[in-house]
Amino acid sequence: MANKKRRTELDIDPSILSETEAEASSENGDPAAVAPAVEKESEAKEKSTEGGVKKIKINKAKLALIAAGGMGAVSLAAAIVWGIMASPPEKTEEPEKAKVEKVVEKEEPVAVAPKIEFNIPPIFVFKPFLVNLGKGDNRRLVRVNFSAQMSGDKVNEEIKRNLVLIRENIYYFLQSKSIDMFRVEEKKKRMAVDMAIVLNRSIQSGAITKVLVSGLVIK
Repeated sequence: MANKKRRTELDIDPSILSETEAEASSENGDPAAVAPAVEKESEAKEKSTEGGVKKIKINKAKLALIAAGGMGAVSLAAAIVWGIMASPPEKTEEPEKAKVEKVVEKEEPVAVAPKIEFNIPPIFVFKPFLVNLGKGDNRRLVRVNFSAQMSGDKVNEEIKRNLVLIRENIYYFLQSKSIDMFRVEEKKKRMAVDMAIVLNRSIQSGAITKVLVSGLVIK
């Protein structure tokens, strides 16, 4: 039995015995036994507080770094936005419109003919004259158509007023001519001049400038 006790005592871990002794001494109020335990506990608390302080310091440093990083990111984002807003919008290149070349035809200068004013004098057209020329077998009936070119409208009015007298004077003039005066071209031209002279004798407001023989028929 003594051997068994000894074996059991020897088999017990001395650390366990010390812990039990300490607990027993603490329960009994032994200050020598309590002091080491209190010191250990205070050291553990100090270490835990130091670790907590270190953790707090580390957390504060991390928070400061995170805040600084966040502020930097915000500043960078604000700078980018400001740069985008401040920079003028890029001009989008529009497709070039097809250039339509207008073919301009050169207009050649048109020569404008100068206006020629024709001052056509008034003309009085007489009714045809029937004149018997010659005697016997040489007797011929001549029909004469002519017109008179006048110097103005007043002559036209005067001829109308004195038409009967003027026609008688022309009739006697034509009747006094020979048949050859109406056949030969040169004599016909001379007769036209003489007729203008006869007409001017009966006119006071102007003059007959020319006599135009338009028809001559000999029967």
